[in-house]
Amino acid sequence: ILSTFPAGFSYEYTNPPGIYALGYLVGKVISKRFVLEATALLLLVFNVLSLWLLYDVLRRIIASRPIRWAAMLLATFVPFRVVHSVVFSADAVTVPIFLIVARQAIAMFEDDRALIRRWVFIGVSATVGMLFKYTFVGLIPALALIAVHQFRSSGHGRRRWDVALAAVICLVIPAATFRVQMRLSERA
Repeated sequence: ILSTFPAGFSYEYTNPPGIYALGYLVGKVISKRFVLEATALLLLVFNVLSLWLLYDVLRRIIASRPIRWAAMLLATFVPFRVVHSVVFSADAVTVPIFLIVARQAIAMFEDDRALIRRWVFIGVSATVGMLFKYTFVGLIPALALIAVHQFRSSGHGRRRWDVALAAVICLVIPAATFRVQMRLSERA
């Protein structure tokens, strides 16, 4: 599938097209001969870099230094984390993309200056997540609650409505991506 994407892809498979598209792009850039190894290495590097995002999120939300270190050690060696970072499947990108969304959501509560940019970043990340793993649809209700809270607590004025519109657009796009993929998988 990696060497013939998109021709070899079908929604009958268990994974959305993201992992296959990534492998196809790696094959085009590196070599079709080593596409599996290069894609696996890219996924491993992506997950190692995501640990830094995880550590940043933990530093922001846990004030106690001993508890923060314990959480970092647990998150580094917890079984699902280790499995997700070494498996060659769409699971290899779930933790990094989730952390990107979580980091941006946390940053919105800390600093309300760049809310529209953060919503765009969340929307793009969630949409990319939908292309790799269907379970990212579970983020939509949580992000919608954040958007409602932001709208209710942001006061009055044009900025409030601009942020609300950005949040709605950035939630509709990943939801629509999920819906289109579900329709395509039903037809397969």
